[in-house]
Parts: sequence; C-alpha cells; structure tokens
Amino acid sequence: VQMEKLNTKRAELSAILSKLKLLNDEFEAMTEKKAQLETNIDICSKKLVRAEKLIGGLGGEKDRWGEAARNLGERYTNITGDVLLSSGVVAYLGAFTVDFRLECVQEWHKLCKQKDIPCSTQFSLNGTLG
Repeated sequence: VQMEKLNTKRAELSAILSKLKLLNDEFEAMTEKKAQLETNIDICSKKLVRAEKLIGGLGGEKDRWGEAARNLGERYTNITGDVLLSSGVVAYLGAFTVDFRLECVQEWHKLCKQKDIPCSTQFSLNGTLG
C-alpha cells in the first residue's frame, strides 16, 4: 500500500517536473523575445532621432531652395530682354568706350521697358552671360 502511494506521488512529481521544464523553456523563449524587442526599440529610437535631425536640417534647405526657385523664376521672366541687351552689347558696342557703352545700354534698357519687353531692373552683361 505504501509503495503504491509512493509510486503515485513519484508519477505526480514527474508530471509536475515535466510541466515545470516546459514552463522554464517557454520563459527562456519569452525572455529572449523580450531582449530582441528591446533591441528593436533601441534601434528604432536611434533611427527616429536621426530622422528628426535630418528633417530639421532639410527645413533650412527648403527655404533656400524656395528662394533659389523664386530667383530663377524672375531670371526666366527677364531673360528675353537681358539676352537682347547682351547680344546688342556684344555685337555693336565692343569697340567703344565704357562711358558710351553704358549710355547705350541705359537707352536700350529704357526702350525695352517702353516696349514691355521683360528685363532685369539692373542689367549686367556678366550676370546674363555668366
């Protein structure tokens, strides 16, 4: 009778030990998964910080590019008159004195404005031809 009770208790103990081993294995797996998730959280946090820095840096670039686009739009509008004046200077005024060239360019500039030909308010040959 005592041996039957002992064997019953041993069987119960064996079942409890196997269940404990399963729970310990599951605990180790979950602990490993938790460590992986914490590593992923750390990596994502670092990426987020870098992304915020990048976006902050690009904010200034947006302003700069907007200003550059506005300037190019103005130059594009005025290019007809500026090229007309530049071609006149290159074709006709090379042999004359600086004062005479400036006088002619000012007169041509007034004529462009009178004829509604778009041109820069301050004409510059270097500015137009680079």
